[in-house]
Amino acid sequence: SHTDDASLTVTVDPALEAEGYRIDIDTQVRITVGSPSGARWAVQTLLQLLTPWVYGPGPLALKHLCLPKGVIVDAPHHSWRGAHLDVSRHFMPASFIMSFLDVLAVHKLNRLHLHLTDDQGWRLPVPGWPRLTTVGAWRPGTVRGH
Repeated sequence: SHTDDASLTVTVDPALEAEGYRIDIDTQVRITVGSPSGARWAVQTLLQLLTPWVYGPGPLALKHLCLPKGVIVDAPHHSWRGAHLDVSRHFMPASFIMSFLDVLAVHKLNRLHLHLTDDQGWRLPVPGWPRLTTVGAWRPGTVRGH
């Protein structure tokens, strides 16, 4: 049920793992985190508990923002959780990569590995490092059309 007294409090407890958190939900929402990273993952968990409409484009009626009562204690099993995009061979617009980052956050993945080069050489121009494309983009054994 809806209450105008709803609140969210966040506290840090260094005894928790750095990316760990505890969420207590009753009439209030209390989050205890080990670090700011834990807070980030706790927020993602709260979003997952809400209706999928929170990811939609438009305004969301307050009546749809209901959380179940309970306690959640969580911490990642592995410190490195990520995904890989091969942007060296498959060019993707920046807007796609930004959306992909949002999807990684929803799934609590914390690394994005971009495959920026392959055996044919460096393709991405980097200000201050012009030799990456003038020298590093070529090699004597480059197979044409490969």
